[in-house]
Amino acid sequence: VAQSQAVVIWQDDDPLSGSSNTSSGISVTTIDASGITSDGTRTAVGEVALLGTDQFSNINGNPIALPSSVLGNSFSFRVDYFVPSNTTLDGQDQFYLQINFDNVNSGSVGFIGAAAAGSGWQTLELIGNVPAGAGEVLAQFVVTDGGFASPPVINGGGGPAVYVDNIILEAVPEPSSVMLVGLGALGLLRRRR
Repeated sequence: VAQSQAVVIWQDDDPLSGSSNTSSGISVTTIDASGITSDGTRTAVGEVALLGTDQFSNINGNPIALPSSVLGNSFSFRVDYFVPSNTTLDGQDQFYLQINFDNVNSGSVGFIGAAAAGSGWQTLELIGNVPAGAGEVLAQFVVTDGGFASPPVINGGGGPAVYVDNIILEAVPEPSSVMLVGLGALGLLRRRR
């Protein structure tokens, strides 16, 4: 029930189609995924490539105004990802989701790239609560070439680092509010009888 009540704040089925920022060292393009997945179910995904010209890249759009209906609710921010066995990621490179409410970092979750190579499609998810007074949200996925090593180890490479699909940020009503709606409906049914 809670899932059907979810409010989708941001969704990109075909991840950031056509966006590439070569000056930041990361490129995201839409590709035909045939041959990438063994089950053949993915037809268009985003390819993230490291270009070796910088350490970090935040790949996303602008902050999104939050509808008042989601304030105080829990959220789920997730992305499907696939790290091919021939990835250009190494043991220093990182890929993660980060969320900022009103320009304040409210959490992140991620992985070190090489460790996930060849493990098939996975889902990365960040969960938390939308602050009651928040006005806007910036949902980001971040790729780092070199991670947080000092000095950074830039490995460059133009090949696929990771593939991404179904980037979704949604707010889910608390069970108590869903229950209240259910109890209200039950009350109406009883009253009709």
